[in-house]
Amino acid sequence: MLSRVVPAPVRRRLRSLQARAQRPGLVLGDWRRYRQAAAAEMVPRNPGNARALMAFFSHSLQKGLSRQGDEFRPGFGVAALTALSSAMQAWLRLGGGQDDTFFVEAASTVNAYLARHQALGVATGDKEGLFPPDLLATIRSIDSDLGGVKTVAAPPSSEPRDFAQLAAGRVSIRHFGPGQVDRDRLTQAVDIARHTPSVCNRQPVRVHAYQDAALIETALRLQGGLTGFASPPTLLAVTADLTAFVAATERNEPYVDGGLFAMSLLYALEHLGLAACPLNAMFNHHQDKALRQLLDIPKTECFVMFIAVGPRPDPVVVPKSARQPVDGVLRIHGA
Repeated sequence: MLSRVVPAPVRRRLRSLQARAQRPGLVLGDWRRYRQAAAAEMVPRNPGNARALMAFFSHSLQKGLSRQGDEFRPGFGVAALTALSSAMQAWLRLGGGQDDTFFVEAASTVNAYLARHQALGVATGDKEGLFPPDLLATIRSIDSDLGGVKTVAAPPSSEPRDFAQLAAGRVSIRHFGPGQVDRDRLTQAVDIARHTPSVCNRQPVRVHAYQDAALIETALRLQGGLTGFASPPTLLAVTADLTAFVAATERNEPYVDGGLFAMSLLYALEHLGLAACPLNAMFNHHQDKALRQLLDIPKTECFVMFIAVGPRPDPVVVPKSARQPVDGVLRIHGA
């Protein structure tokens, strides 16, 4: 009835005003949900927070353990060990079990850290003292190799892998072989990834590739995700063009489309035999502004992630990065 009385231009104007009125509430709702659930300032308030912090600090230690030879820094990781101890205590205090994948990986990582130092003749008493005696006893009692690092060999190029094998075999590599990445292979990887689905097929993702060593080093100092490792020969910035989106309800879609594309790109790089490591793009205002200027990224594009790329060394040491079992991820409803 209203459509018969109200002229079309007026109806369009009313819909536009209604959409504008929704925007602040949508953003505020996102923030409230995040604030209520996430670990603000890395202080765990629920079991999920404690698990996340155990994974965070375990991975930090594993990255340090993956450094080999003269790159390894004995005694590293005091802050990470201290925080991991607190997270493990919080997990147990909040009712978490000692058989949880994240807890077992954390304990295994601590054991690997201590064993690596003891093998080098480095005293570990001060590091062990960061854990309460009962927790340290629990850690020592856990016989598991979920944490720490592993040595990975490059798959034989003569034996093609199916997708399940490729997905299971892909690892994040922070060490790179000599030489540069051929631009034709980069083009081929993006060509594979461009078949990734996007909302309404709008294809907002852009990939910026950099191969200037000085520029890459400066960018990674700002990004902060490869501290302690040599810069990669090639750095990719994956972005999403915000001009492709049409409503406030699509506010998260740039990161959905960008994340889907980035994962396809990582699999493509793995398929082509290149080493790659995804790097976060969680920036404050200063970092965002500085990186945009340095890398010539338009204001209309949002950062999704960076990917370090280079020739794959064989073999290479990488974090183990344990995965929780399927029943920890999958929920089947209505069965």
